[in-house]
Amino acid sequence: MNCKRLADLTARLAQDTRAQLFFVWAALLLSLPPVGVCWLAFVALVPLVRQILNPERPKWLYTHLWICGTLFWLCEAHFVRYPHPVNYVLWGAMACYLGVYFPLFVSVSRIWLYRILPSVFPRLSATTAALFVLPLTWAACDILRYWIFTGYFMSSLCHAFYLWTPFIQTADIVGEWGTTATVVFLGVCLATCVTRQDGKMRPRWMPTLAAALMCAGIFSYGSWRPFQTRTLRCFRATSPPSCLWTKPKFEPPRSSTSGSCGRRYCRPKRKIAPLTCWFSQSQFTVTQ
Repeated sequence: MNCKRLADLTARLAQDTRAQLFFVWAALLLSLPPVGVCWLAFVALVPLVRQILNPERPKWLYTHLWICGTLFWLCEAHFVRYPHPVNYVLWGAMACYLGVYFPLFVSVSRIWLYRILPSVFPRLSATTAALFVLPLTWAACDILRYWIFTGYFMSSLCHAFYLWTPFIQTADIVGEWGTTATVVFLGVCLATCVTRQDGKMRPRWMPTLAAALMCAGIFSYGSWRPFQTRTLRCFRATSPPSCLWTKPKFEPPRSSTSGSCGRRYCRPKRKIAPLTCWFSQSQFTVTQ
């Protein structure tokens, strides 16, 4: 009886838009620093993808999405309130503005999937088109957020993986926006890898194969690239700048023979393994 009640509760929650968006809010917060459970960034996108792929738009969907986005940014950008009491007003105004990007992402994606692409490619299913429409739309929203009102580019999805260097290393090829689009692509694959047919859950091989190939390429490159050159690539993100070194090994500083304090810098014994750098404006190349 308890198992049946649990199954009924799970089924009701799966149909409740507010419960799904609460899960999105909680999972996104937990995936980003300071908690940093990075794999939740993939899971958090599943309810959003389900809402986009649902041909019938639920009532008050965009309002609930805006509330979810506003609450997310209130928690994520809470430091804005610290300098002065007036900043509490600015904190709320900024969160209300940034919350618009959640419904914007869903609405633009639905327009592409159900209005534009069917008129151009009638045989293309919405599930297949979502594999490339949703990552591009999310990246476009991030770019828009970066430029409007002097820009705000903290808490991008790829920031959840700043400690996972085999994954984040691809940023030296596609930049931060491309890495964020990759996270969204894998989230879409996770949301669409199973479909319901005749009352049964059946796997879909195309999203599963696409996710497997993407992960194989990412981790192969991320494991190979850092040890091939002493030139370290950096990509554009938010200020303030910060750098993450993974297990560097340094020689102890040497002092001069006269007994005065030595001025030699510590040098690594071997090639520097992964370094991830964030800068505020443009892309740089850091050399040793």
